[in-house]
Amino acid sequence: MTEFNTATYEAVTQEIRVGVVQMGVKCDELITATNRTLSMPLLPGWLADALTWCVDRIVEATKWMVDKVGALLMNAVAPIQLAAKSFLWVPDVQKPMTELAANIAPSQLISEEYWEGLAYRAYLKAVDDQPGAATAIASIGGGMATQLLICAAAGLLAYVGMGVLIVQFIATLIASAAGVASVVFSWAGIAAAAADTFLTAAAAAAIIGGLVAILTATGEAMLAMRSSMANFPGADWPDGTK
Repeated sequence: MTEFNTATYEAVTQEIRVGVVQMGVKCDELITATNRTLSMPLLPGWLADALTWCVDRIVEATKWMVDKVGALLMNAVAPIQLAAKSFLWVPDVQKPMTELAANIAPSQLISEEYWEGLAYRAYLKAVDDQPGAATAIASIGGGMATQLLICAAAGLLAYVGMGVLIVQFIATLIASAAGVASVVFSWAGIAAAAADTFLTAAAAAAIIGGLVAILTATGEAMLAMRSSMANFPGADWPDGTK
């Protein structure tokens, strides 16, 4: 079964929260450095325009990252809750219903040595489908535990990946601010930085998209478990008095 470590997850999400703040701070520093450079009287107009365009793109990418990651953090508690719930489906549902199915199996019922005749045959007929119903519930319990843990683990992997991207993004912002403020300002370097921020933002979008795809698939798998209800005539526990 897929693993989920709560301590690791909480550490990762805390680093991301700090990273989101840092992205905003470093973006402001880049803007300040850019304005200072643009105020230089000897800066050619074409270079000022190019610098402004590149920095504007970096700022746009930064705002997108801050907004998207911030929205992701609003649901940061979900994987922990999903993992906690997944651990309950086995002891609370799968295990007891598996034991019930075994206990009410035909081999466990009163034998003909002690009970025979019409009543005995009627009893066997009445409880014949109950072991199957218990097994169906047990399978739902095991399936739900697995799918919920997959969701939790997918959330952990997504946040870990996002944390790596944020570190890269902050490094690009720092380098951009330093480059803009230096006397050896490089137009090509700032253009490359702008491209890097958009590539990082695209990678972040891919992570979010991948997480959504996994959650959608697991949600569909959970809904598909309704087929197990075929063992329940009318979606009710089999009637033992039929």
